[in-house]
Amino acid sequence: MLNSAIRNRSSSLPLHEAIASGRRWLDECLDGHELCPKNTQPSSYPDLLLELDGSTVRVISPVERKISGPYVALSYCCRDPNSDFLRLSASNKEAFEKGISCSELPTAFREAVDLVQEMSIQYLWIDALCKIPQFQSHEEHSSGWAELEVIYANSIFNLALATVENPTESCLGGWPSHVGLPFQVETCGLIGDDVRTVVPYRYYPNSLYHQPLGNRAESMQERFWSPRVLSIGLGELFWDCTQLQNASESLPQGPAAMARWTKLRQTVIPRTSDRMKLEEFWWLMVEEYSDCELAHPETHKLAGLS
Repeated sequence: MLNSAIRNRSSSLPLHEAIASGRRWLDECLDGHELCPKNTQPSSYPDLLLELDGSTVRVISPVERKISGPYVALSYCCRDPNSDFLRLSASNKEAFEKGISCSELPTAFREAVDLVQEMSIQYLWIDALCKIPQFQSHEEHSSGWAELEVIYANSIFNLALATVENPTESCLGGWPSHVGLPFQVETCGLIGDDVRTVVPYRYYPNSLYHQPLGNRAESMQERFWSPRVLSIGLGELFWDCTQLQNASESLPQGPAAMARWTKLRQTVIPRTSDRMKLEEFWWLMVEEYSDCELAHPETHKLAGLS
């Protein structure tokens, strides 16, 4: 007998209604995970943040406004360098500070704003809307990576838009028919009466790891910097933190039983003093990072491995 009730949400419901799962993971992490940081108040803020106010967003200086409370840092792809969407610039910064309608934002950013607000968080960091592009030397690129590490490390979580190639696309698609989802089977007979979870072999690659963001080297760095990652995958939400890894709507408590025989992408640096284990982990990360695509290989390749 098959039982698909393992999922928290029916596949007939839209993805934005899944945010309750994200809220639950975050609350459980903050309240009950001994290994995870309780960083509801950042030790520092980015120079600029987006303040979310219903259907309006505005750029603010956290220092000048003396704000408190957590912020979310966004990860996304922009594979088309000529993609035409609204960005922060010197010429429009004043308009951003006064506030702009969410309808002016590209689709994926607008959806991210809605999801973050639904999780009762008021501040969001998106590089394209919180940094004014300018020419940088190689030395400035290196210091820029250090700045990014601080931004992601101080966020309450990293919201990763895994499925879109450009911000102009929607990240809230449904379950495609070709993606097999985990399900439960009631067994009886020789192997005994039990309920077992069946996870398709390609579930994680198809739903998350082989999506556009999963092949972006910079996002790999952002995952490691962040205390938690909430990913919008193909039809499902996914969650990673130090204590709960590879959780999804289909596997809300993570694939603990699978860990013995399935190679899953490591997202947390091992807590060990064993030099051999750390060295093995390092080389696995170098191999995985080298297989990814870089947005700016001429400046990011060595900085990412440093």
